Amino acid sequence: FNASVFDSITEVNWVYFLFDNGTGLDFNVTSLNQSGQWFILNAVNVSNLVEGKQGVRVVANDTLNNTNSTFVINFTVDFSSPNVSIVTLNNNPGNASNFSIRSSNQTFNVTVFDTFTIVENVYFWFDNGTGNDFNVTAINQSGEWVVNSVNVSNLVEGRQGIRVRANDTVSNTNNTAFNFTVDFTTPNVTLNFLNNFVNGSNFSIRSSN
Repeated sequence: FNASVFDSITEVNWVYFLFDNGTGLDFNVTSLNQSGQWFILNAVNVSNLVEGKQGVRVVANDTLNNTNSTFVINFTVDFSSPNVSIVTLNNNPGNASNFSIRSSNQTFNVTVFDTFTIVENVYFWFDNGTGNDFNVTAINQSGEWVVNSVNVSNLVEGRQGIRVRANDTVSNTNNTAFNFTVDFTTPNVTLNFLNNFVNGSNFSIRSSN
């Protein structure tokens, strides 16, 4: 952290940075003057701060004890991964969906939000059951991240998995998976010859039931 501090009449005597830490346990760090730029010599480990909105107040004092503490640096500490929820409303494919050769293009979407910062990227990873994985980047539509026109009929038949990966602007990530089945095989029908009519049977007017 650093700040430019000057005094038009006298000299700046000292500058310190007051961290409120959001807990009531404030602490301050004294800075060093380097040609009007006041720097904190040793880096402040922001990972030790409380998660959420943070404020650092710059307190400056001149040689006549005039003090200014009006300048505040705001930043956010975020340790939490984005929250990902699968959307299954309005005929969107959800967990355990089934697709056939005629299913063709499908739209997949999830709801993603981050409590403290902003969701930066969301993509859908299709394993395809062949080792030839592929990713599709989702588009944000007011908090719903959408992948349009994935042709599920081109996927390998069988159980499929999609992993949704989301990351926020400070690189916290979350992975959520759901499964569906691609089935191109028609049902197998076999005639039962035991005590039942067989193919090619003949009936008369007296055959009844």
